[in-house]
Amino acid sequence: MKLVKTSDFDLMKSKYIDVIEHTPDITKYARWNYGKHPTDETIRAYTDNGEMYILTDEGTLWTLLIKPQSKRNHLN
Repeated sequence: MKLVKTSDFDLMKSKYIDVIEHTPDITKYARWNYGKHPTDETIRAYTDNGEMYILTDEGTLWTLLIKPQSKRNHLN
């Protein structure tokens, strides 16, 4: 796994959108509804605060992990 950098924001945004668009019934598995969660602001906060990690293999996304450094609520 690698820590996502602030400069990876556009890549992470596109990964979220891709997963949401290509996962039938995504709301059964995750509370993802782009624009509600995640928003650009939450993705930016994760990358800026060093809270996002990603695991890929040959361009395939395997895991996108958020490890909050604080107890703030990311899922308002």
